[in-house]
Amino acid sequence: MKINFAVDTKLLAGIAIGALMVFGGVYIEPSKAQAVSSLSGQYGCVLNKNFAGYNVTNVKSTNDGSITGSNYLMYLDFTNKGFQVNVIGLKTWGVSSIIPGSATVKNGTLSVAPGPLTNSFTASASVFDPQQNVTWNLTFNLMSVNGGSTLLLQEGISGNGDGEPSTGACNRV
Repeated sequence: MKINFAVDTKLLAGIAIGALMVFGGVYIEPSKAQAVSSLSGQYGCVLNKNFAGYNVTNVKSTNDGSITGSNYLMYLDFTNKGFQVNVIGLKTWGVSSIIPGSATVKNGTLSVAPGPLTNSFTASASVFDPQQNVTWNLTFNLMSVNGGSTLLLQEGISGNGDGEPSTGACNRV
């Protein structure tokens, strides 16, 4: 008597692949976050600052010159300890002719110290504004995320140029 076994190779391959998927996925070692101990390289940042609104009843009248909000573009160079900023300030929001005020400063210096949280730093920037003949000292909390390619930024913690708080993000250039 002869017994004939037919082997379905597609079925066996499917079972083998399924077993690898099930047993291979039973233990997946979680990635371990690496603590960041320093910052290097260059980052481009965007920040937004809101100056506690404006007098709504006076929007259509002559502006008193105060800035109601600012947007910042910043360049942080941790390798060469350099700082650049371009500020656009807006006056009389909500009217047909918004009056912009702007300043660009490229001669700043930057220093970094450990921050208040894991993967965080406190950066201090000092820039001379020739338009106002004053040196501004800005201080930021920075948190490194996305493997160091992004920094979360919190400003307004101290310094004569901080004013109201602002928030933003920086990406490695």
